[in-house]
Amino acid sequence: MLLLLTAVSSAAEGPDCANFNSNFDGSWSPTTVFVFATPTTQTRLMPSDRMRPEMPGVQGFLARYLNARCRSERSTVGARRIPRVP
Repeated sequence: MLLLLTAVSSAAEGPDCANFNSNFDGSWSPTTVFVFATPTTQTRLMPSDRMRPEMPGVQGFLARYLNARCRSERSTVGARRIPRVP
């Protein structure tokens, strides 16, 4: 019997949803400085940056990824869920 195991690195899994905030306007922002590196380029995103799916490049790619992977967590994060006090 031959058993094959595949190891997956955390980098291959993609960014962690907990490291990004969902903004009220549908965009995403990193909670800390986030560096996205490929073999040919490196992009630094600051917590003040907003990423939307329609944006080109790395920011659009990350926003689409976060929409697909973090959608269930997104509804409980952000200013929209702060209870109002009468």
